[in-house]
Amino acid sequence: MYTYIVDRTQIYLTPNESAALERESIRTGKTRSQLVREAIDEIYGIRTQSDRLHAALEIAFGAWKEDEGEDRSAYLDDLRRADLARQEYLERLWRTDPDAKP
Repeated sequence: MYTYIVDRTQIYLTPNESAALERESIRTGKTRSQLVREAIDEIYGIRTQSDRLHAALEIAFGAWKEDEGEDRSAYLDDLRRADLARQEYLERLWRTDPDAKP
């Protein structure tokens, strides 16, 4: 059952196109209709919010990966020290003025 509204459309495929669609359907476990909808979305740029999020995650994946021989632990230590200093500063403010919001 669809959770969204769809239009029923009949298309004509060559035997090669039909065979390629069937192979991909078997390989992925997706229906032929689903594959056609995904292809249309991909080619014509119709993307859902979750598709955009997935694409952004795919692009970002591995962005933080260290190159061979690279050590980012010093950078992370600096970030942690800055966070700790900020937290200590906010706690000092709160102790001197309990009505202040951290």
